[in-house]
Amino acid sequence: MVATGYESQQFMSRKIVSLKSSYVIVSQRVPNLSKHWLHTHLFWETRRPYLYARTTSDQRIVVGGLDEDVVDDKQRDALIPAKARLLRKMFLRLVPDVPFEIAYAWAGTFGETKDGMGYVGTPSDRTGAYFALGFGGNGITFGILAADMITKSILGKRCPDASLFAFDRAS
Repeated sequence: MVATGYESQQFMSRKIVSLKSSYVIVSQRVPNLSKHWLHTHLFWETRRPYLYARTTSDQRIVVGGLDEDVVDDKQRDALIPAKARLLRKMFLRLVPDVPFEIAYAWAGTFGETKDGMGYVGTPSDRTGAYFALGFGGNGITFGILAADMITKSILGKRCPDASLFAFDRAS
């Protein structure tokens, strides 16, 4: 069983994932945030580069996005201050009535497939191995699906959604 995220690429004969870096900032606590519409909503832009925002239970705002094709940790981390300022500016353009002072900023590496879907099952060159790979920020959701699909496969049961996550799918 292989469920190691983008690190799994080392066990593959063909490239299935591109690595990227994503940036995140978190605000200081915002007084009265629980009375703002943002408190009960998450938004995620579909444009590139995307921007998303959500709130936390301790009255903070999490804003992220602005992905880069940089995966070297030193190069990635050197971009954090500029990306943090830009994320804050973009957020305040969309939600100008909420005070936002940055408390934390960081970056992380993640994997993205061409079609945005994870891979679940056995690649043709890895007979006997099962892979559960969720990419693009969907790992938790795909993990639940993968567990069900792999269990059915081991038990010899048919899984109607297996082709959606198959290694030999057209992408």
